[in-house]
Amino acid sequence: MNRIAQAIMESLYNFTRDQIKNDNSATTVENLNQNSDDSIVLLAKKFEMKNQTEDLTETVKSNFIKNFKSLPWLTYRSNFPKIVGTEFTTDLGWGCMLRTGQMLLCNCFFFKYFGKFCDQYESKDVEVDNIFLEKKNFKFETYTKILSWFLDSNTSHYSIHRISLLGNQHEKRVGEWFGPSTISLVLKSLVESHKESGLSLHISTDGVIYKDELPKEDTSQGVLNKIYFDSVKACFEIPHCVGVAGGRPNSSLFFLGYKGEELIFLDPHFVRPSINIKELSNYKLEDFETYHCEKPKFTSLKTLDPSLVLGFFVKDLSDLHQFFDFVEKKNSQLSYPILTIEKCKPKYLDNVDFADFDDDF
Repeated sequence: MNRIAQAIMESLYNFTRDQIKNDNSATTVENLNQNSDDSIVLLAKKFEMKNQTEDLTETVKSNFIKNFKSLPWLTYRSNFPKIVGTEFTTDLGWGCMLRTGQMLLCNCFFFKYFGKFCDQYESKDVEVDNIFLEKKNFKFETYTKILSWFLDSNTSHYSIHRISLLGNQHEKRVGEWFGPSTISLVLKSLVESHKESGLSLHISTDGVIYKDELPKEDTSQGVLNKIYFDSVKACFEIPHCVGVAGGRPNSSLFFLGYKGEELIFLDPHFVRPSINIKELSNYKLEDFETYHCEKPKFTSLKTLDPSLVLGFFVKDLSDLHQFFDFVEKKNSQLSYPILTIEKCKPKYLDNVDFADFDDDF
C-alpha cells in the first residue's frame, strides 16, 4: 500500500474511532440497570425484569448476556488478503452494511443447524458462557464450517471479498457503501450459488410478502417512520426474526431486540485482525472469540434512519404458515404494520393514459 493510501486509511481509522468514542446516542450494558421494569426482547425471547427480586433480576440479566453473546458478531477487519483486483486489505469505513448483512445471514445458519438459542439445551456441570455450546445438537465442526464461510478471503463464500465484488453487478465499486437493497440482492445471489447452504432467500421490496412468489424461506425489507416504532419492536417478537440491518445514514447497525423504547444492537464499526485461513479441523474455539460480543449496546428508536432490512428465517412449509400466522396476529394489534401478507400481487392496469384523468388526480 503506498503512502497516500496508507494515510487515507489511518485517517479513516482515527475518524471511525472518534465517532465510536463520541457516539452519545448509544449506551452499553450498564443500561440494563436503568428502567429496570422494562422487559428485554431478544429475537422473540423475553427476559422479564418487572417485579423481580434483586437476585432474580441479576439472574435474568446474566441469562440475557449469555444469549446475546451466542449470536455472531461480524465487524470491520484489517490485514486480510487483498480483494481481487484491488489494494483493499480492510473494509474500514465502508463495510458496515456488508458486515450487518453477514450477521443477518449467519444467524439464519445458526438457527437452521442449532435451533434458536431459546430452544431446550443440555445443562452441563461446567460453566459455559455460550448457550450454543450447551445445546444437544451443537457440533463444533458445523459451527466452524459456518463461520469459515464468512472469513475474510477471496475463497470464503460469504466473505467481504465476494460480497464487495458482486456489488459491481449493482453499480457498486469495491469500497463503496452498500444500501439495504444492494446487500439483499448480493446475498440472494450468493445463497443461490451455494448448494451447501440449504437456504432459499426471498426479497420483498415494498413491505408486502406475496405468498405466490415465495419459495420456502424469506428475508424481507421494510421502511421506518415514527408511527412504525411499535411495528419495528413487534418484528423482534416474531420467533422467525433473525435481526434487522441498517438504521443509520450511510452506515449500518445490526438490531436484535429491544428494551422499552431502545433497540439492542451489534456494531460492526470495530476493527479486528483478520483470522488466518486454515483447515477446518485445525480451528479451536478461541480462534472465534472475536466473532461474539458480550457487551450489548442500546440506541433510541428515535435515532433510526428509515432504511432497514428485516430478516426472517423459516425451516419448511409448515413453519412458513406459522410465520404468516404470527405476522397476521401481530398486525391485528398494530395501527401501522410495516410488513403485510397477501396471496398475490394486484393486477395493475397497463398502458394507462394519464391525460384521461382530471388535473386533480
